[in-house]
Amino acid sequence: MIYTQLRVFALFFLLMCIKASAFIGQVVEVNFAFETNKNDFEILVGEVQIQSKWTGVEVLSNNYVWEFAGTNVEDFRVTGNLDNPWRVVRGSNTGEWFAQFRAPKYRISQNGYVERLVNWSGVIGSSPAEESRVVRVWPEHSKLSEGTWLKFATGQEGIFRIGYSDLVASGVNPDTLIFSSIQLYGNGGRMLPFDNDTDRPLDLPLLKIETQGEEDGVFDSEDAIFFHSSGVDSWIWNGSSERWSHEKHNWSDSAYYYLRIDGPSNLIDSRIESPIANNLPILQEWSKHLAKRFHEIESHNIAQSGREFYGEHFTYLGSQIYGFSFNIPNLVGDTGWVDARIAGRTLGATSDFILLCNGEESQTSDISLSESSLLLAQKRDLSLEVEMPGDGIDVQLSFTPGNESAQGWVDYVRVQAWQDLVVSGGQFYINGTRMTSFTNSARYTLENAESVDAVWDITNPLESVTVQIEDLGEELAFKANMDTTRRFVAFRHSAAKEVRALGQVGKTDLHGLGHLDLVILTALPLDSAARRLSILHADRGMRVAVVNQRQVFDAFSSGSPDPTAIKMLMMMLRDRATNTEDEPKYLTLMGDGTFLNRNLNPDGINIITFQSSNSESTVSSYVTDDYFGLLEDGMGESPGDKLAIGVGRIPATDLSQALGFVSKVETYLGASGESSPTAECEAGGESSIFGSWRNRIIFVTDDQDGNNNDGWRHMSDSEVHSARVSQEHNEYDIIKIYPDSYIQETTPGGERYDAAEADIARKVQEGALIIDYIGHGGARGWAHERILNTTTIREWTNKNRLPVFMTATCELSRYDDPEVESAGEMLIFNPDGGSVGMLTTTRTVFSGGNQELNTAFFKTVLDEDSGTGQLRCLGDICKDTKNSPDVTSVTNMRNFSLLGDPAMLLAYPAYNVFLTEIPDTIRSLDLVKMRGYVGTSSGDTLEEFNGQIYPTVFDKRSELSTLDNDDVAGEFNYTMYRNVIHKGLASVVNGIFEFEFVVPRDIDYTYGNGRVSCYAISENNETKTDAHGASEEFIIGGTSSSVSIDDLGPQVSLYINDSLFIEGGVTSEDPWLYARVYDESGINTVGNGIGHDLKAVLDESYDSPYVLNTYFTADLDTYKSGTVRFPFNDLEDGEHLLEFKVWDVQNNSATALTSFIVVNSFDVALESVIAYPNPASSHVSFRVAHNQVCNLVEAEVEIYDASGRTVKVFTKDLVSHGSLTDVASWNLIDGSGADVPAGLYLFKIKMTKENGTYAQYGSKLVVLRP
Repeated sequence: MIYTQLRVFALFFLLMCIKASAFIGQVVEVNFAFETNKNDFEILVGEVQIQSKWTGVEVLSNNYVWEFAGTNVEDFRVTGNLDNPWRVVRGSNTGEWFAQFRAPKYRISQNGYVERLVNWSGVIGSSPAEESRVVRVWPEHSKLSEGTWLKFATGQEGIFRIGYSDLVASGVNPDTLIFSSIQLYGNGGRMLPFDNDTDRPLDLPLLKIETQGEEDGVFDSEDAIFFHSSGVDSWIWNGSSERWSHEKHNWSDSAYYYLRIDGPSNLIDSRIESPIANNLPILQEWSKHLAKRFHEIESHNIAQSGREFYGEHFTYLGSQIYGFSFNIPNLVGDTGWVDARIAGRTLGATSDFILLCNGEESQTSDISLSESSLLLAQKRDLSLEVEMPGDGIDVQLSFTPGNESAQGWVDYVRVQAWQDLVVSGGQFYINGTRMTSFTNSARYTLENAESVDAVWDITNPLESVTVQIEDLGEELAFKANMDTTRRFVAFRHSAAKEVRALGQVGKTDLHGLGHLDLVILTALPLDSAARRLSILHADRGMRVAVVNQRQVFDAFSSGSPDPTAIKMLMMMLRDRATNTEDEPKYLTLMGDGTFLNRNLNPDGINIITFQSSNSESTVSSYVTDDYFGLLEDGMGESPGDKLAIGVGRIPATDLSQALGFVSKVETYLGASGESSPTAECEAGGESSIFGSWRNRIIFVTDDQDGNNNDGWRHMSDSEVHSARVSQEHNEYDIIKIYPDSYIQETTPGGERYDAAEADIARKVQEGALIIDYIGHGGARGWAHERILNTTTIREWTNKNRLPVFMTATCELSRYDDPEVESAGEMLIFNPDGGSVGMLTTTRTVFSGGNQELNTAFFKTVLDEDSGTGQLRCLGDICKDTKNSPDVTSVTNMRNFSLLGDPAMLLAYPAYNVFLTEIPDTIRSLDLVKMRGYVGTSSGDTLEEFNGQIYPTVFDKRSELSTLDNDDVAGEFNYTMYRNVIHKGLASVVNGIFEFEFVVPRDIDYTYGNGRVSCYAISENNETKTDAHGASEEFIIGGTSSSVSIDDLGPQVSLYINDSLFIEGGVTSEDPWLYARVYDESGINTVGNGIGHDLKAVLDESYDSPYVLNTYFTADLDTYKSGTVRFPFNDLEDGEHLLEFKVWDVQNNSATALTSFIVVNSFDVALESVIAYPNPASSHVSFRVAHNQVCNLVEAEVEIYDASGRTVKVFTKDLVSHGSLTDVASWNLIDGSGADVPAGLYLFKIKMTKENGTYAQYGSKLVVLRP
């Protein structure tokens, strides 16, 4: 039994006898008698087996019997009472459940004497589930928090030696050490248990060691420390089959131990004690035992997923036979067992596998698979029961391939054989009796044992015990209790194995952490980024700690890479909380992940991942960070276990990526104090993180591609979610992009939806709070038609308008494949845009399970927490989504991961907009006025709110149909508010606003509900905030009864990029259309009238115009004038002609034309440079015409006099929002501060890009002086 109570006291097992233990249903009668002896144990422990796992222990009756021990309290080690003397534990070897009793051995009686506990009797039962929380007593400080420590590594199981040279190799002078102050710690290297309720060390446990040469007090050159290392692999006894099964460590090939060289002198339990005579009667005599060996190599992962790795590889042209030899001398010849596991993959046929040993064979076949099979390989077990004589066991596995593509892999081969107890080698292991008897012992006799120095009982890997030996000449014998399945080692000290010295270990105290809201776990290369993120959240009132991965492994898994160590850290923080407010809320893993977790470098870039046990299926195998958040009692690794905290990963592969992502979070939360340098070049020209993008939710689906009408299903599922948002959170605007509504085009690369792809790219660039995608996809993007691809993702520059993505598609973000940079990772790590967080897929998923999760997501993401009334952070959303009862496809759910910062609050608008005055009915050509106010959720006006409001008024829902491009299931019908009647900008003063507009003639004249949506921003930069609201409580239709006649078209000024543009000028391949328009009646943007769209035509391509209705924004407090800004992308080099047409609300039109020249911005091109005014007498400005619109460049202006001497130099970094840019202004003072004289000067302007390309252009300047 491995005990976990590791405070200042030692814990000993003192169960002496159970006089009665009668099962009465879930009730047990118990009588513990504790023997009085001279051992000064502090805690008495008794255990009684129970039939099954109890939820807790309830004491129904009890009686303590104490006896007098002494009068001097100082002679005894008296401890206080334990808060809860009972708990449920599981046997580490047998897996059986026990109710465990713990009590102090001594107490102070009322008369001041010391009394000793000699008996406890009573009746116990299983307690109700609500009282079942497992009690773990965590140490207040880590063992590594004080002292000087050295670290050593071992390999497989064995008796190991730490000698003088090992200390020297660790950087220590052994001559300076006090031997009695040396102690060894470590948990033996075995994996931590997955189940939370299973007992395990809670800190580095103290190991008992044997010393050589300690008597003189110093560590001399011949001195040594001996200890047993259980190794990283373990064996489990199956009582029903009476055979062993093995467990190979999933993550490490080494066990680690920590040597403290300045600990307390003569620390109790730090040394193996002299043997104690065993006086129990002998029930069994043993001269043989069941020896066991296994072969298992971890080199190949079939699915590149999961924690199951395989070794030897069978192929059609390669190896088809593998042999395995096991050196087990002195076999008895009795029946033994051979077990093997293989995996086979054969397409369209089956292959055979044969296990052969000592003339006996076992055969199995795999199953026929297809290219489309979700199962990549089929596991098969083979077993033989065969006589095993001689001095070894030879096993053969052969493969008969079904065809040329057939493959097979060996998982393991395991043998068990009866072996005479004849000592061979310097370390000989004995597997003891499997029969359990608390009142008897077994006697073991070893032959060829004359060279044996000692026999240790190593049943408990943490507490080796010296066994008393009976010397019989060439034989030896010893006795041992039969209370559990025991194991022993007989060895010579000279045969001890050597450790690997790893040097000194720095102090760390993870157990000393206080209450935390957020833990950021990272590795050394990303530490600065993690601390920057921690400051961001600490400044917002969170309790945050940055924790190093190596420190976690040192503290909780004895240095071995083990994902459960991270879970234990979070369990500790949760266990210590006395209320929900102090429980940890979020865990951020900052670092990449890989399915290749074995022997992970704790100081590398990867943070360990938790992989499923399955590695043969594309749907049942998964990676999940959820495991680290399954903290509640009774949880483990089951897909159905519930999250207690929000867990997210930032899978950065280097510091630059990590810092780039943190910068995006800072910008998103408004903490960076700066916006993207290209912000004003982006959609809407917004340089603030606030904007109407926060009020948009975009739904994108796949088309109908002939795959079981999936397109209809994807669109139908999306309609469910958009309808929920409309019904429950109508303040948000909904945009739907269904590609089957666009014309499908056939290209050499396959079918494409160019217009849909462009719409998605533009809408992301313009920003949204949430973007939801349902459909097919993969690591390179969305849909077979590539409506979202990696090229588009890399080009996004929407850093001020970052959406959260929910992607119900396959493998978009397979971050744990080191060979692939997935589209999801690109979205996260695009430093200039993309996404700020994603609930996204890492493996193959199914539409049914996706719909469950998506449903739970939209039930959660926009709602306040029912307990706190607060909006949820990203981790809360993920946790509540996955814990939802709507989600029944739990394995499918584990294939979704949160990439991003779980402690980040979404950019929800903070307040509400209330519309108080709206006409009941709005008609064509009506002059409409609407009023309202900005207020709190309870309806109170925010009188301190001053700023602007962006109202958008929509005509009735448009009845839309898809085109059934693939001729699969017919048209799919859906509705959406799409046609904009008015898009304005109005002032908010003391929380109050109003705006007016003229309804266009081209509305749909039928009567129905319209919609007005409002988004407001306050103008106070220090406390800037926002609000949103909407109403559909009015009717649109019919015609106004009083109409003013207007037969004049709008006034239009058309530019490229900005108003400085001169027709025919140069620009980059991504220019902006920029237009100023005015009309007395207002501008028509409704889009209902045939041919009356606000649109642009490029290069006379009238069959593919750009419809710009939604890109018009009215000027402040007027509907008569406004601007249109629209981005073009990837235009070809050369001259282009742009035609722009606009209509007023009475359907009068106007057209404007301009031309421009595109020069690709990869290289800098300067069309001209000018100095103005020229001649100059007091100041001059320098302007350049170029092709670097919205790119960051360095501009340098050098000015020379007529002799060539440098007079002045200007250098600045800039992002130009147009193709004509003023790069410097000069006051005609030279570099020394003197006025320059009149005369002729030369100047040169040089513009350099970040990629190093540049261009320069020179001209002349005349300076005049009075």
